[in-house]
Amino acid sequence: MLIARFKVNAFVALIHAGLFVGVSSSLNHVCQLAGNARHIGIGSDLDGAFGREQSPADLDTIADLARLPSMLAARGYTQTDIEQIMHENFIRFLKETWR
Repeated sequence: MLIARFKVNAFVALIHAGLFVGVSSSLNHVCQLAGNARHIGIGSDLDGAFGREQSPADLDTIADLARLPSMLAARGYTQTDIEQIMHENFIRFLKETWR
């Protein structure tokens, strides 16, 4: 699993415009590059260390991440893909790494 920060101008513009949809666009972009949803995961640092000024304006609390599965489903992602993105890929990565 690749864990990296990246910026693609079109997607960053959506995020800086305060649109949480920019997050789903970025996730979709990485999935398209990788060829599937097995190589990406969603995480956050909304506990104050990262800073709200670097998050989409409409992402107020960690609870707002619950909107992401429906955004991915609207893009055609299956329930399995969504579960992988939301938690299973990180769990698989940690299990394989901590053997």
